[in-house]
Amino acid sequence: MRKLALFLIVLGFSFSLHADFVTGERAFSNKRYSEALQQFRPLAEAGDFRAQYYMAYMYLNGYGVTRNDALGLEYLQKSLDQNYHLAQALMGFLYSRGEVVPADYKKAISLYQKAADQGNTSAMLNLGVAYYLGDGVPRNLVRAVELLEKIPVDQQPAAGRYLGDIYMTRNAEKVDQAINAYRSAAAAGDLPSYVALAEIYQKDLLLFTNLQSIPVVLRMYVFRFWRSRADLSAELILRLVILLSVSTLVIRYTA
Repeated sequence: MRKLALFLIVLGFSFSLHADFVTGERAFSNKRYSEALQQFRPLAEAGDFRAQYYMAYMYLNGYGVTRNDALGLEYLQKSLDQNYHLAQALMGFLYSRGEVVPADYKKAISLYQKAADQGNTSAMLNLGVAYYLGDGVPRNLVRAVELLEKIPVDQQPAAGRYLGDIYMTRNAEKVDQAINAYRSAAAAGDLPSYVALAEIYQKDLLLFTNLQSIPVVLRMYVFRFWRSRADLSAELILRLVILLSVSTLVIRYTA
């Protein structure tokens, strides 16, 4: 009977800790960092590696607290010691950028690999890009593609963009694959992929061989004007809107 009572107490305590973590995570997501800190601090002190990661992140960025890199790294190391993939991905990023810690590409790659082995898509992306560019590892496009293709584009849209870039640099036979990769990334919200896709379509537009490319190319120009912060006159915007509308009608009635 005493064992059952002890079990129920421990079980109730575990549920309480979980509820506190969920409350803290919700507060963090809603940018209520002071509230998140109140929930995470006791959990982190009790050894919760997830809470330790969040504490590290908030101290390293000054979210809800005065920025304190030393304390942030202390919490991050505690989470790392428990093999938490988010902590590994974050520390790998810090090593790769030389932020807070001295730049060390070997350590960054090692941590990215450990996190990627646990399915961390951010680490997989950074590792794939490292193999693509040859940062910290010998350049290996096959390995880069292998990693990037495993990443759901809706989670990491940039993965589709880098795949498209790799396909475009390998050979002309990969253009269709590049277009599909850019399309997926653009649909997931990656604006640079939209520009890359538009540049491919632009060649067809100049030859008047692909009417479906017209709206994409027009949007590319609007995006480029926006990126350069150029002063778009009302007349220019109106002309672009008219051209886009006309091209859409042409596509609809010629399809």
